[in-house]
Amino acid sequence: MENDDWLEFRKGGIGSSDAPIISGVSPYSTPYQLWEIKTRRKAEWRGNFATRRGHAIEPKARADYEFTYDREMPATIVQHPQFAWMRSSLDGWNAKERIVLEIKCPGKVDHDLALNGLVPEKYYPQLQHQIFVSSANRVDYWSFDGERGVCVPVYFDYQWFKSYWVKALEFWQNVENDTPPALVERDWKLVRNKLLRQDLEVWHSASLVNGEQADYLRARIFEVFSLEYRLIRCSGFYLDRSTKIISYQRTTLHPPT
Repeated sequence: MENDDWLEFRKGGIGSSDAPIISGVSPYSTPYQLWEIKTRRKAEWRGNFATRRGHAIEPKARADYEFTYDREMPATIVQHPQFAWMRSSLDGWNAKERIVLEIKCPGKVDHDLALNGLVPEKYYPQLQHQIFVSSANRVDYWSFDGERGVCVPVYFDYQWFKSYWVKALEFWQNVENDTPPALVERDWKLVRNKLLRQDLEVWHSASLVNGEQADYLRARIFEVFSLEYRLIRCSGFYLDRSTKIISYQRTTLHPPT
């Protein structure tokens, strides 16, 4: 379900595919990048070859599951009855048994995990989100290699979900209040530019002794260098093009928020 109506519906709440991002385990996006989409500052990602391949063979994967378990699994959209901003697009739903079907058509590494009865970490939050929104008994994680599938049943993990709920609620409040979430390292575009680094080091030295000169040098850096990205990091320096703020954090593991 990747049509325009569904994409618009997703922006009005947190979908299950947003859960790994909010949980901090997604290799593809960050909470800040997701916040930009939810607040319509940035267009929704439309996918790539791998996602298009998955959508193309999803009907075959669903049919294989239905044949294997003699269980009908039509796709549907669900929304939590109390928390309307919690929603999900389900690859399959059996109302009688209250079972969700989540189809993945992954690469060899992730499929091998399923063969060993494991769900990749990056998908686990999605499944827990689906169970909560739909009040399902379980999710059947169906890993399909193009010819045959393997099923990994997943049940509700209350202890895990308590932590996720706090993050999801905080994120949605950030969306409603138009307040960006904390930035992480991957939000800052790494730029390797010798001249920029040299100017930043001169700025840093000046900032320790002469605030007026440092202000001049900071303005010059943003004026001279054509910085394509809003958030940039270079040799321990973090530059925010929209606020014209430069931070120096060479010795810290955490970027400025």
